Amino acid sequence: MRLGLGLLAGAFLLMPPPASAQESFSRAVGGAGGRPFTLRCPANTHLTGLSSLQGAYINFIAPICDGQVQHGAGGRGERRDASCPSGMYFSTMIVQTLRSDNRLVKAVKMLCGNDRREVGEAVLRSPGPYSATFYFFGHSSPYPVYATGCDHGRAIGLHGRSGAAIDALGLICEK
Repeated sequence: MRLGLGLLAGAFLLMPPPASAQESFSRAVGGAGGRPFTLRCPANTHLTGLSSLQGAYINFIAPICDGQVQHGAGGRGERRDASCPSGMYFSTMIVQTLRSDNRLVKAVKMLCGNDRREVGEAVLRSPGPYSATFYFFGHSSPYPVYATGCDHGRAIGLHGRSGAAIDALGLICEK
């Protein structure tokens, strides 16, 4: 009996710590297809960029946490990455989706900042028409555009749905 409890206690010691003691999830924007995924940054790190594999839209996504690419979700394609300027993290993203009913994720703009209230941005575009310019709210856009983000705090991961492509994307936020 003691050996069993000792092994159980040892197993708990080997488990990685949770990504954050308190977290919330922003709204995932995009289509309803695919299976749910959750991709957290390691403890005490923040989301600073995105790594992707793409075709005509984003097929695979992985968080970049404090400059290090983590495990991701989705399908295959050509690798493209985008990161916030050095020393910045992001807490808001603008997601551009396809017009079709499946609304797959086509592009992502990360709005970046730091504790000194400096701002920056990084854009992850997929190849194809209308990818050279990222359209904002209030402008004529050939594709739907949605904003999602952390109300307070920094992003510490991604969540959404994926299959062969990224169907929907949202942020995991530090409270």
